[in-house]
Formats: sequence, C-alpha cells, structure tokens
Amino acid sequence: MQFNQLSELCAVSEQHIKNLIADKKIRITLISTLIWGILAHGMALFNKYSVQDDPTYLFNVGATLTSGRWMLAILREITKILFGQGACSLPEFNGIISIILIGLSSCFIIDLLKIKKPVICVGISGILVTFPVITGIFGYMFTAPYYMCSVLLTVIGVWLLSKKKCAITFIISVLIMASAIGIYQAFIPLMLSLSLIYYLFYLTDYIRGGNDSVRNDVLTMLYLITANILSFIVYYVLNKFFLWYKGLTLSNYRDINQMGKESITTYIQRAVIAYRRFFSTSGINAYTSMFPFRVRHIYAVVLLLCLCLLIYKIVKIYKQNKFRALLLGVCILIFPLAMNFIFVMCAEEYVHNLMLYGQTAIYLLLAFLLDKTEFSLEKLTQAVYFVGIFIFLFTSFSYSRYANMNYLKIEFNQKRAISYFTTLVTQIKNCDGYTDEMPVVYINPREIHDKTLKELSGFTSFYVIPYKLTTNIINSNSLFAFINNWCGFSPEYAEEEDFKDLPEVQEMPYYPDDGSIKIINDTIVVKFGPVEEEN
Repeated sequence: MQFNQLSELCAVSEQHIKNLIADKKIRITLISTLIWGILAHGMALFNKYSVQDDPTYLFNVGATLTSGRWMLAILREITKILFGQGACSLPEFNGIISIILIGLSSCFIIDLLKIKKPVICVGISGILVTFPVITGIFGYMFTAPYYMCSVLLTVIGVWLLSKKKCAITFIISVLIMASAIGIYQAFIPLMLSLSLIYYLFYLTDYIRGGNDSVRNDVLTMLYLITANILSFIVYYVLNKFFLWYKGLTLSNYRDINQMGKESITTYIQRAVIAYRRFFSTSGINAYTSMFPFRVRHIYAVVLLLCLCLLIYKIVKIYKQNKFRALLLGVCILIFPLAMNFIFVMCAEEYVHNLMLYGQTAIYLLLAFLLDKTEFSLEKLTQAVYFVGIFIFLFTSFSYSRYANMNYLKIEFNQKRAISYFTTLVTQIKNCDGYTDEMPVVYINPREIHDKTLKELSGFTSFYVIPYKLTTNIINSNSLFAFINNWCGFSPEYAEEEDFKDLPEVQEMPYYPDDGSIKIINDTIVVKFGPVEEEN
C-alpha cells in the first residue's frame, strides 16, 4: 500500500515538474531572477569581497554542528564527494548557483499560490533576489549557496504540503523542512509565513465558487500546523543525535545553546516585539532594517494595501461562510508573528540582517492578493493592480541600488584596509634586526585607532552586514586571516598575555606612533590601543 502511494506520489510530482517547466510564467520568472540578480549583485559576482568571517572560512562553510546546522555539515561532505575538495568562497560560481536557487524558489512559490499574471512573477523574483538579506549573504559567499539551498528546501516543503495529501507526502515534506532548518534556522519565519499564505489562498479560493466543507478547512489547517511542528521536532532530534554522535555541544554564540529554554514570559515579550516591528520601521537598529530610505514609506503603503484587500476578502467570505471568515481573520492576526518569528526565536539584540528573510513574506502576501482580487469596478481593479506593480518594481530597483551601494562601500573599505595592513607589514619588516623567524605579537589586536584614518562619509547610511567601515574591518576578529590572505604575511604569533604586562611594553605608545613597534625578547611587539581624544 505504501509502495503504491509512493509510486503515485512520484508520478504526480513528475507531472507537476513537467507542468512547471512548460509554463511560460516559470521561464519568465527564471530569466527575471537572473536579470534582477545581476543588476543587484553583479559587483559581488565579479569581484572578491572577503571581510569579517570570509577570510577565516575561505575554504569552509562556517560553523555547522555546534551551531545546530547538521544538514550544513552533510552538504559540506557531499561537496567534498562531488568535487574532490571542500567548500570554497567562489564569488561567481557560488553567486550564480545562489541566484538560480532563488529563481527555483520563486517558481515553486508561484506554483504554490497559482499566480497567473507574469508581471507579478517578475515582481516576486525581483523581491526575493534583491532583498537586503541576499546582499548580506553574498558577503559570506563561502556559505551563500548552502543558505539558498535552505530557502529552496523550505519552499519545496510547503509546496509539497499543498499537493496530494497522504502519509508519504506528509513525511517527505516534514523531512525536507527539517533539513532546511538544519542548514540555517533563521529561515523558519519564511516557512511559517509561506504556510500561512498558502492557507489564506486555500480559504479565499472559495470566493470563486468552491463548495468544500468547513471540516476540510479545519483539517487542512491542522495538517499544515502539524507538519510545521513536526519539522521542528525532527530537526531537534536529529540535531541532538549528531551532537551526541560527534561528541559535541552547542556553542554559546548568541545564546544558541539556550534556544527554547527561556521562560514563557520572555517569549510573550518577544512576541510583542515581533508585532511592534511589523507595524513600525522607526527606531530600528540600522543593521536590522530591511526597509531603508524610501522603501520605508513604501512598506507602509504595502501594509495598508494588504489590509484593505484582506478586509475586502473577509467581507466576501463572510457572506458565504462566517466560520471560514473567522479562520481567515485569525490567519491575518497571526501573520505578523509568523513573518517576524525570528524575534521570538532569539533576543532582539542578537538579530541581524542575515536573519530577516522571512520579511519578504509581506511582499508574497501582496503578490497573492493582487493576483487573486477582482472588484466589481474594473477601473478600481486596474488601479490597485498598477499600484501594486509599481510597489514591486520600485522596491526591487531600490534594493538593487542599495545592494550596489553596499558593494561599492566594501570595495573601497576593503582596499583601504589592505593598504593599511600592507603599511603595517612593511613597518614590521623594516624594524632593525628583523628576521622572518621572529614571532609577532599584537597587543590589543582589536583596538586599532588611527586619527589619520577618516571614513568616507557617503557610505555611512548603508548598513548591511558584513559591509562595514574600514575601522570595523581592521578591528575584526579575522585580523590574522585577513592579513595573511590579502597581504601575504603569516608569521608565528606569540601569546599576548606573555607580553602585555611587561614594563617595556607598558611604556610603548599606541600604533601608529613612533615606537609602537619594537623587538622585545626576540619577538616583534606591535601595540595597538585607544587614542586620547583632543579637547
């Protein structure tokens, strides 16, 4: 019986895939994704930006099991098997693969919501590939395609739930979504939001003459809820298993080892934050704002437009079925929490721009509403449609420009940092008595202050991690790897603790002042530190 179900599922899935490939809208979506992707991220594809974590993980995929990313560890091993070598931070190859994966994700979303209008397909692909989260992820090119694989698995998991409902489909969907979480947990809000938008589609579909029972409405809701909850459980169990198998524990980075252990009160407070962040973009930390500049005002229009269209649908459904209208209302109330669920998962101060891809859901909701809403007045329908299309195109262009400004920012600041450290290396090698066998020790290595280093003011309004200022780059935790990768200087390093309290070190001035580089006990000592501000 199970074998027959599996065979039937494979046949149905194969037919769906064939339909997708033959669909003109799918081809438009893939081409659109590539065009938007090059417009927004061309600089990242054809240049090498390697700051913050990238110098350290140039030939790795980043933290895996100790960060709860067991599937990322599996994908790393698969990469080794396929290519005979581990991961590598390749800008063009990894970037193009990432854009293709985003395009495929867009295609499955379009099929999930049965989007009919090609222009809306262009809008969806534009938002998904230009969203500032992608700009940030392309600064971690060593792991970008794996993260985009997580997005694709997330979307496919929800897409499968919308197909033939049977045990095999359910199990496969749960396993796929658990695997997506196992690559990067921050895409959980996208999974929740997409499930919710699909259920909205399921409910509002009855406006066009459906006569399914309320019982099926409830069962479908429980089906989706159960699948999402079980995917969390499967992820958690497998995570425990891999940690046990490898003899590891979760790290305390950003309190990841405390996830799920906070009090109910804490989670209620975080839920309030999630709702507050949904309805207001003011007072938000610069590194967690996905709606910069004029997009902030457009976001307010998006919220208003979605609200009006949803109210219109509720009124229409209410006339046919009051209970179904109630379910729709509950979904709308839950939507802000689903979209911003990352603020429930961890403390607000730990959230950064790479974790906010779930906020694309508001645009996916708008796309669905624009495609499925028709008013009795044709001119009103056209007016709303054109406003919506303008929102998508203007926002995608704005995000593309914003991405390019961040890439331009890192282009300058990375070269400035390379020049700065090249000068430092030259000064070290020019010390009297220097030999290449001497170890080097940096005192206060993340406290480099130089009054002659002035930031380029035009870039201070662009905040996507890891595209930071020059001072952030030279004070990053990848200092040693950065100097080795870009300046070709990788001496033996001595321990800072063995030197910092020596009297002769205490008397040294701070770099770049004369005397801040000395040879002490056959070791080159470079003393960084604070510079007193002038009164």
